[in-house]
Amino acid sequence: MRSMQNHAGRGGRVGISDSSRKNFPASGFLGAAVILVLAAGFLAGCDDDPVGVQGDADYVEVQLAPAGTPQAGVKVVVMDPTNNTVVAGPVVSDLNGICRFPDLPGGTFSLVAFGGADLGVISLPSGWVYRPAGGNGDTAPVNGPPVILVSSRVPAGGLPRISGQVVDADTGQPLPGAFLSTSIYPSGYLGQTTPGDDVTGADGRFTIHDIFFAPDPQTGNLVQVQPVFVTCAGFLPVSWTHHMANGDDNLDISGVTIALQAAGATGSGQLSGRLLLDGRPAPGVHVALGGLADVPGQKGAVGAPGFVATSDTAGVFLFQGLPPGQYRLLPGYLRRDGVVYLDSGLDLPRVVMADQTTQSGDHVLVHEVTVSFPEEGGVLEESGWPLLDWGDVPGAESYDVFLDRGFLGNTTESHVAVPEQFNPSEGWHVWQVQAYDQQEQVVGIMDRSGLFYLPGQPETP
Repeated sequence: MRSMQNHAGRGGRVGISDSSRKNFPASGFLGAAVILVLAAGFLAGCDDDPVGVQGDADYVEVQLAPAGTPQAGVKVVVMDPTNNTVVAGPVVSDLNGICRFPDLPGGTFSLVAFGGADLGVISLPSGWVYRPAGGNGDTAPVNGPPVILVSSRVPAGGLPRISGQVVDADTGQPLPGAFLSTSIYPSGYLGQTTPGDDVTGADGRFTIHDIFFAPDPQTGNLVQVQPVFVTCAGFLPVSWTHHMANGDDNLDISGVTIALQAAGATGSGQLSGRLLLDGRPAPGVHVALGGLADVPGQKGAVGAPGFVATSDTAGVFLFQGLPPGQYRLLPGYLRRDGVVYLDSGLDLPRVVMADQTTQSGDHVLVHEVTVSFPEEGGVLEESGWPLLDWGDVPGAESYDVFLDRGFLGNTTESHVAVPEQFNPSEGWHVWQVQAYDQQEQVVGIMDRSGLFYLPGQPETP
């Protein structure tokens, strides 16, 4: 039985024990990997408010952290979270850090931001409940806009770089709203984007960085290791790879054209499964499809826009009209929807065939640990470690806490004070929490690591 340390009130110190260390499960391991990258400057995070931002301003602000100054050049897309499709954008932030969406209808939306080679996303609102302001447009909005925080990538993205255009295979016209990525997540899943991610605007143009190439052991020619997965609502996704000519070592590849075929009539395949939380059916959870491919073992990326199902009162979800192929299931793909699927990214693809229903079985969810303090992506006013605080997890008996690159300790409380031997340093810090029940089974985890900025030590008078 793992030892458990109790706090002596909120100001108590948590004990540290090597015997208490635990490895992250599938989703948590990805979180641990993100911790290492975040510490190097590639920053990604999420807002801790489960409701999200409510407002009547028709624009989004992009700010550079930690100073909070306006940041230009960040591409923002407004998404419909219920079907994973583009509602508006992409719009690139101007010199005032503003992305304006003047024709956006009222509704609940999610946001995806792309910082390109130089900027990483620190925090995004978990949701944007937009209610258009009435009047003639001269009245200032009552509620402020959503704020997206970004920070410089260290190091910045670079070569190999691929740029070009995504077009309609039949008409040759540029396709807006096409997502490109080498990651396994659908657009909007965890809100994460990398230098290798992009989304096209009206001209269909894209640029992606840090695309991994390696020499072929037999020919010595450079070979693209990870395919780029390209999706656009209404079109069949493709897994695309650039093929180098013999002896070609140019890693700044431009003028590429990627053609997508219109989906045409919907398929006849079906995919169904059941979601469980705390051993009971989990209703009302959105499930996305990530990694649609025709090649066995092929990993997906930004997912299949338009394909989202919702579990019913029995926890059962059903996808209909699917073309034959392989699909990865990502239950609870919405940020701050209260649940996390620990098998995301490692779950085997499900094979769907025409005129058949594929049963994927039961998928076990855990609770999403929500950050109470420090505010996600926040800049603290005073140096020194803050008290790390998070929301109680149903059924949790204890919590493991990780800070930066290491194990911090375990506690039975939903908060922890950092021990004095952890010397604070100026800069960004990340933390993670996992919750365990009495049987030491994982019952909760942060969907992504918490993130905050510590100022430098004050000068001695």
